Amino acid sequence: MTDEKKYFIELLSSFVNRSVPTGRRVDFNELFRLADIHDVAGIIDNQLKQLDGEFLPQGNVKSYFNQSLGYTVKNYALRENAYQLTKDFIISNGCRFVFVKGINVKRYYPQPELRTSGDIDVIVDGGMLEKLYNSAKEKGYVIKDYVSHTLTLKLFKTDIEIHSQPDVFSDYFDDIFAVADKTDDFEYSLNEYNELLFVLCHLAKHLAYRGAGIRMLLDIDLIIRGIGNFDSDYFFEMCSKANILKTAETLTSLCKLWFDTPIKSTVDISGELLANLENVFLDGGSFGYEMNSVPTRYLSDGNNSKFKVMLKMAFPSREYLKICYPYYNKHAFLYPVARINRPIDGLFKKKNRAKEIINNGSSFSDSGVRFEVLKELGIEKV
Repeated sequence: MTDEKKYFIELLSSFVNRSVPTGRRVDFNELFRLADIHDVAGIIDNQLKQLDGEFLPQGNVKSYFNQSLGYTVKNYALRENAYQLTKDFIISNGCRFVFVKGINVKRYYPQPELRTSGDIDVIVDGGMLEKLYNSAKEKGYVIKDYVSHTLTLKLFKTDIEIHSQPDVFSDYFDDIFAVADKTDDFEYSLNEYNELLFVLCHLAKHLAYRGAGIRMLLDIDLIIRGIGNFDSDYFFEMCSKANILKTAETLTSLCKLWFDTPIKSTVDISGELLANLENVFLDGGSFGYEMNSVPTRYLSDGNNSKFKVMLKMAFPSREYLKICYPYYNKHAFLYPVARINRPIDGLFKKKNRAKEIINNGSSFSDSGVRFEVLKELGIEKV
């Protein structure tokens, strides 16, 4: 591990432990690159500002850090406005709902405004998504996307992802309202242990799909710290019921190693395992995009031919098309339209993955490490 990566982890550790970091002379350009791809530059700048001038970045990189902190605080205010508008919108349509992930996790942070997030996630009753879609159109809200299980709106420059199904690697939350607590006529919330479990299950989904970064590990650490008299045995029993025990034990042990998380370490994080975890959680950025451009499911058969991967991405299964295109899910005779729609969307509507695959060999060369990590965590099936 490079000095910059070590210091990056050390600064994040000082943040969660609420301690003054040690000043070090490192390549601050590289430190900023790490902070930027993991979307924690505001936290890193916040920690560096506690040091003497001789240990602070200078010139352009100092300006980059300062701007990142400013953007982080500004975007937090926009998200809070978007959160309230979303809540009012869902209630006005008489839908049960539960907010999950970042919008809740921020309260565990020493400074909530420093918990960055690209979107707000909320889960509603499965049968209500169509009603919310029509209501959003009537109100003139910006609709970014609408697939079978998710409606994405743009409010106050914030993506609002309204899900009819939990986006996690476990069936534990399939009926999320059964495990959530009712707090108002339509609003539900997860208790602290379920919140932590949801974060872990969601992290596993990201790893199984493409990758995950260190910010998700910060979430795990800070929720554990925020739960008074944290009961490790009780939590691991929950993880066992959710069929995610191996993942939970390994990742909390990694948190213990990097952040001194107040939880017992149950897995020896060292050697090849540690090297692989470093590769996945540090090199890939927040969601693995810096290290690869190909979702793991397209590589899972061990055949890493670029041409075959591109074919799989352009021509997925009928089931996947039903998720992507609600009109085909409702009307089977529109299958040919959905089949044509898929490659067109891949080229023009979304980021051009075909070009990335052709030009980027890392998507394939790093796949072995990714699969080893998934196997160690018990989530290799995608």
